[in-house]
Amino acid sequence: MKIHNKLLIAALLITSCQAQIRILLTAAITDAHAEFRKAQYIETFTILADYGYTKDDLYVVEALKKTGPSFLEDYAGHVFYATTNDPTFINNGINEAATVLEAIHHFGFDDEDMIIKFTGRHQLTSDYLLRLVENNLDYDTLVKVNSDYNVFTLGFAMKCKYLKEMFGAMDFKNMGYILRPVEYDVGDYIKLKVRQGNFKVFYIPELHMKAQLFGSSTAPGVEAQVLYY
Repeated sequence: MKIHNKLLIAALLITSCQAQIRILLTAAITDAHAEFRKAQYIETFTILADYGYTKDDLYVVEALKKTGPSFLEDYAGHVFYATTNDPTFINNGINEAATVLEAIHHFGFDDEDMIIKFTGRHQLTSDYLLRLVENNLDYDTLVKVNSDYNVFTLGFAMKCKYLKEMFGAMDFKNMGYILRPVEYDVGDYIKLKVRQGNFKVFYIPELHMKAQLFGSSTAPGVEAQVLYY
C-alpha cells in the first residue's frame, strides 16, 4: 500500500510539472479596416512581450482567414487558421467559442494546462491578470463576473479539460443564430460545476484590460469608445 501511494504521488507530481500556462489569443482579420485591426493585435503582442511572454509563448487562432501566413506569424510562434467559423452566424461569441475549441485540439494542449484566453484586439493595462494566474494554478478557473455571475470572456483562464468540456457541450449550430451572449453560457457552465463540487473558482475583481468597442470595423463611423474592465 505504501509503495502504491508513493507511485501515485510521483505520478501526480509528474503531471503537475507537465502542466503549463498557455496564452491563447483569438483573432479575426477583416478586410474592412484591416490596418486598424492589425494595429490592435500588434499592440496586444507588444504588451505581452513587455510582461515576459515572448513570441514562442503565444498561441493564436485566426477565425476568418482559412490559410496563412499573415502578419500574425511575425508576432506569435503558434498560429492556427480555423475552419469552423460560420459567416452566417449572428452570434460572434459562439463563433469564437467554436474556433477556440478547434484550436485547443489542434495545438494538443495537456488537459491540466491552464489556458489564458484573450480576445486579441483587446489589451492588458497591467500584468495583474498574468501574475494572478501564475500564482494560483491550483484553481480550475479564474474569471471576472457581473452581478448575475456571467463571465467577461474577453479575458479569463480555465484548465484545458474544462474548456474542452464547456465548449464541447455547446450546440454551435443552433446557438449561432440566437443573440444570447456567450458570457451567459460560460457563466452557466461554471455555476453548474460549482454546484457539482470539486471545482475551484477564483473570482477576479478587475481584469486590468481595455476594449475599444466602437470606432473600428465592428462599428464603422461610430465614435470611438474605450471601456476598461
